[in-house]
Amino acid sequence: MRSSEKLTKEIEEAALDKRSKKVHKFKAATHNALANALRLSRMQDQIEKEIEDLQIDADEIEFNLNYITDMAANIDEYSTNFKDFMDELQDEILDLEILQETTKKQITTLSKLSRDVQKALDLTIDYLSKLISSFESKYPNVPRLMGQDWVDFLKDNPN
Repeated sequence: MRSSEKLTKEIEEAALDKRSKKVHKFKAATHNALANALRLSRMQDQIEKEIEDLQIDADEIEFNLNYITDMAANIDEYSTNFKDFMDELQDEILDLEILQETTKKQITTLSKLSRDVQKALDLTIDYLSKLISSFESKYPNVPRLMGQDWVDFLKDNPN
């Protein structure tokens, strides 16, 4: 199980855990939720950077594939003894096509992981907001250190 799925599962099951007796240690739970949100946000940034890098690689592979394919199609214009060179070009074309397919699969996988991380991040922020609301309803006279603006910011900007 991937770490984002595991974290999402833990967050969803936290409220259902009978051992918790619906009592949370506010400071520890808030600290953990914020730490998880930061980790997920960093993971999201890394995944997005990796997707960008793979997209650049995919574009370069496509360019090289087109160049070599064109060269193979027009090789008879370059030389009279081209059998070995043509075989080598065909091998290069096959390798580039395999690399192109692998890169596309990696981009798809990372895109799905990015969506899963975003869902886990949304759940973490939602959990944190509910935790703060629960604390405020239990202790209405406790002053807020961050204010409503902070809670609204967390809801509007999970990253």
